[in-house]
Amino acid sequence: MGINFQEGVEGIIEKLEAVKHQVARSFFPEFDSWRRSARLVENATEWMIMTGREGEITYANDATLKGLGYSIDELLGKNVESIIDKSIPTRGRNHLEELLREEGRVTLETKWVTKEGKSVRGINHIVGTYKEGGLVGTSEVFTDISELKERENELRGQRNALRILSSREYLIPQILEKLVKVIRDSIEFSSKTGAIIEIDDPLLGAHKLGSMENIIPEYVKKIEDLDGRTYGIIGAGSLGDQEILSSQEHDFLDAINSMLAHRLYELRLIEKLKAQAITEPLTNINNRRYFNDTVREELSRATRYKTPMAVLMIDVNRFKSINDIYGHPTGDQVLIEVAALLKNLIRDSDTVARYGGDEFAIFLPQVKEWDAEALIKRINEEVVIRNIHNPHFSFPVTLSIGACYHFPEKGETSIKEMMSLADQMMYQVKEQFHQAEKNAYLKQLHISLTKKLADLTTA
Repeated sequence: MGINFQEGVEGIIEKLEAVKHQVARSFFPEFDSWRRSARLVENATEWMIMTGREGEITYANDATLKGLGYSIDELLGKNVESIIDKSIPTRGRNHLEELLREEGRVTLETKWVTKEGKSVRGINHIVGTYKEGGLVGTSEVFTDISELKERENELRGQRNALRILSSREYLIPQILEKLVKVIRDSIEFSSKTGAIIEIDDPLLGAHKLGSMENIIPEYVKKIEDLDGRTYGIIGAGSLGDQEILSSQEHDFLDAINSMLAHRLYELRLIEKLKAQAITEPLTNINNRRYFNDTVREELSRATRYKTPMAVLMIDVNRFKSINDIYGHPTGDQVLIEVAALLKNLIRDSDTVARYGGDEFAIFLPQVKEWDAEALIKRINEEVVIRNIHNPHFSFPVTLSIGACYHFPEKGETSIKEMMSLADQMMYQVKEQFHQAEKNAYLKQLHISLTKKLADLTTA
């Protein structure tokens, strides 16, 4: 195409653009339908490249140079395989030519790598340029879908998290394990990402999944419900030397955090209701219903495996008098301290409960008779010590303790029978206490009267 310089500057520019467009159409015919002119190709937001016979890059538009971070001189001549993420299977020139011949064009999801090494996910449209029946180059359009993919992963992750947290099958350790996996699966570059969820709550217990060792902590926030109660932390970050979490991924982690806090609130409420159902509120130990259920289960187990067990019934002596003389708040404090004393002296496998009024019960599985007697002795000794050092009461607190033992070789028994026998033994001990108290009083009275009589005789 000739150029007449007498046509003026505008004519020259117009003809140069026409030449540029013609060249683009001859080497990149698909651009004619996609962009209609070489100028639009240069200004397109999609990344566009052309490659030669051996896969070397022969052309790149401004969007490609800006997106990949290369200058035109750095990028031209590079093999196209060098800008494809190593995690993507190599496409091979021969294989690509076969696909192009069969389908005319190839569309695939892939990742291109920037000069700094960051992978960018996108859709790559490839058409071939042929000469004399052979592939002499390709024209490629790459659409960056990283943000769309992040959003897709975020939504999928939120859906999976919601399914996990909505399930009533999973216990807290299983919930945390699955959530850590959801976080890693939902965040781009998951192989370079670490995550941790740590829970520490009096009712829910202490749980920890994942690790932040050698991780740059990009996201660390408290797990907090709407009431302001903190359950623990959730964290995530990169294993490399640079931050990799996007703002969308921070939003995703916030959503996971919020959903987990809500679920933990529900679980805590359930545990609280369970505790209330089996706990006596004043003394904060087990109630009678829980005690009877436990003994019933253990009695069946003891019979099956032929193991011994024992039940203790405990009563606070003169409790009615304590209430009448010192008031009910003082009586309540006596019950609280007795409950704490008993709870501190038993084993983890034992069960203590407030059985009713001023009565307590202790269940001792797999225990010999002498072991139970030793416990009774320790309880009485501890009561004496506390009477000496207790600043709350100006009076002594004493207990009557009765025991019932079950031995497998004696045959089966029932919870009702065991509790009845323990109760009978307790009242025998209480009667002995009252008799001893009466005898002590009569002895003291006798001493006092004898002294007074002696004084009168002397006078």
